[in-house]
Amino acid sequence: MSPTRLPLLTGSVLLGAMASAALADPPQPAAPPDRPRIGLVLGGGGAMGAAHIGVIKVLEQLRVPVDCIAGTSMGALVGGAYASGMSAAELERFVTSIDWQGVFGTQQVRSFQPVSVKRENETVSNKLEFGLGEDGLIAPGGLIETQQIESTIRNMVFSQAGVTDFDRLPIPFRAVATDLKSGRMVVFDSGELPVVLRASMSVPGAFAPLELGDWLLVDGGITRNLPVDVARESCADVVIAVSVDTPEPTVQEMKSATGAVGRMVDILIESNEDASMASLGEDDVGLGIVLQDVGSMDFMKAREAITQGERAAWQIASQLGRLSVPDADYSSWKSAVRAAAGVPAQRMVAGVRFEGVDEDTAAWLSSLIRTEPGEPLDETQIAEDALRIYASGQYESVAHRVEGDRPATVVFTPVLKSWGPSFLAFDYGIEAGSGSRAEVVVNALVRRTWPDTGGAEWRGLAQLGAESKLETDLRVPLGATRRTFVMPRLAWMSELEDFFLDGSRIATYEFRNTRGELRFGVEMGTWGEVQAGVFRRQDDTVLNIGVPQLPEEKGYDDGGYLFEFERDTRDSDVWATRGSRQRLEVIVSEPALGATDAYETALIEWNESGVWRRNALFFADFAGGTAFGGSPALQQSFRLGGPGQLSALQRGELRGTDFVYTRLGFGWRVPGLDSLLGMTLFAGAAFEAGAMWTRVLGEDPDDTRLGGQLFLGGNTPFGPVTGSFGFGESGDYAVFIGIGRPVRGRWR
Repeated sequence: MSPTRLPLLTGSVLLGAMASAALADPPQPAAPPDRPRIGLVLGGGGAMGAAHIGVIKVLEQLRVPVDCIAGTSMGALVGGAYASGMSAAELERFVTSIDWQGVFGTQQVRSFQPVSVKRENETVSNKLEFGLGEDGLIAPGGLIETQQIESTIRNMVFSQAGVTDFDRLPIPFRAVATDLKSGRMVVFDSGELPVVLRASMSVPGAFAPLELGDWLLVDGGITRNLPVDVARESCADVVIAVSVDTPEPTVQEMKSATGAVGRMVDILIESNEDASMASLGEDDVGLGIVLQDVGSMDFMKAREAITQGERAAWQIASQLGRLSVPDADYSSWKSAVRAAAGVPAQRMVAGVRFEGVDEDTAAWLSSLIRTEPGEPLDETQIAEDALRIYASGQYESVAHRVEGDRPATVVFTPVLKSWGPSFLAFDYGIEAGSGSRAEVVVNALVRRTWPDTGGAEWRGLAQLGAESKLETDLRVPLGATRRTFVMPRLAWMSELEDFFLDGSRIATYEFRNTRGELRFGVEMGTWGEVQAGVFRRQDDTVLNIGVPQLPEEKGYDDGGYLFEFERDTRDSDVWATRGSRQRLEVIVSEPALGATDAYETALIEWNESGVWRRNALFFADFAGGTAFGGSPALQQSFRLGGPGQLSALQRGELRGTDFVYTRLGFGWRVPGLDSLLGMTLFAGAAFEAGAMWTRVLGEDPDDTRLGGQLFLGGNTPFGPVTGSFGFGESGDYAVFIGIGRPVRGRWR
């Protein structure tokens, strides 16, 4: 058995050795005439469990009826879906059509996030967030967000969502989970089916445990990965038991720290699985499937797992064939299952209720969702609404259910993050290029939220490195929908900037500024935001490296009005594969508000991304800025140069008051690197063109800079990664490597 079996079960090693105890025996279903009752037992194994679908396909073709099902983890999910009335073909279509990267990743969540949350992702590009409590840091319950997983489970069994007695499902069903408190097995014969399936699949360390009554539930594989005894107690006279595994790891693989721990967990699971297999009688059928090139996290290889499961089942067709029934009997059984599953009648929504929140919070949550009273009940829309609430960033999970029949009440149960309401996140960025020094930034972002008392949020950022800064702001929503807000902000910043003359570095300046702002804003759904306000700042431009005769400027006063509009529908803030972003920023300096000089600047950005057949990436960028013929403060000038900003030049090589830039690119997905944890890289090329007028240093040539870029980049579990080789028409070139969040802002 491979350590990839349950790779994140490191916190459950001791629990696997504890005794198990099931719930009370369920009522026995009536025995079918003239044949033994057949129980199907499906073991856990993550993505490898898709092989169970292949086995079910063979059972259907051999006309083997199933009278009850018991499953653990992925086996519970497949078994629960089959028990709810789905055929093997429907199961295969559903599982192979799921965007597993989207389910386990953050792209789908991001599409429902407000722009304020999306913008925060530019500061902290990773998704690891800790709580801050009296005893220090509090880790979240799991590394993987489960909201989309729960929605997928609900969509899979929605036809039986109202059934709470699992003996009343089209095929009686049992699911196995483990109670962390007692270390005992818990067998579910009733409850809310999607919740039970989620509990059975809660791999410790990967998914947060599910608290249900007095239980704290995790993956059932710890105590009973192949619940043969559960099927016998449920109804089975004869058992078909199916386990899934991968080839045993090599000695070298077991020598690593993760390999050793994983192997230890595998041994504990294997011991209870072997005991289950050993309990099979001569009339039972046991099938152990060893999958090739499909591990427990390879959900994107579901089709391959199904094929291997089908092939393995045909190899024991003679044993399974002993349980076959005549065509008429099988048709009768199948018709009974379909009749029990039925066709869900169209229901109307009578009302929407939010559990566990106050009246003001309920009014805000109502403004986020699209399910409304008087509309037809749409299970997909309800799951999407739960995701909208979850994407606000306030909640650990958002459960949903439907009460009543016709009409029906939709109930959402949002659960605040258990590690909140104060949060801490860290991020880093490393960049190095030919002809320039390596630059590093590290930052820490602290947030304090008040989700149930108006939705106010305080934010503090500390960053050290090439661009050091301290920032603090308080966002105070106004009104029931919380879409309008006021936000005071204070900030200090210091960064080193190189200055160039005709391509040669002549000096390095330190830019420092202290500023205060008062902003008013409006959220426009999940796609946009407008902010306007006033600002006051003081700038110091100090020579760090260069001849003493070069100018400096200290105590430059600035103040005026600001306006920002941003629309963002991308699936990622860096290396987006779909969606677009538009941003407009206008600054009007006003002497009446303390400015030394009057000036106006405007900056516009437009980014488009898309994929074709999942492998080909296309993107287009445009940016432009102007000072309308005025003379803004040096720190408000624009800069060009660096990857994605004329890649053949050094970062910030061109600096001035007016510029345009455009880039068109194409990339191809690097094969073999996709994973549920976000390893997606593209290799490709881009064409670039740009110009800078009214330069701070040097003459103003009237020619446009043309060039190109060869790149390798994408998103990884360690943050964004970029490798770039830029070349220009005049023979200029630059090599650049970046890991983590961008070290500097793009245009100034």
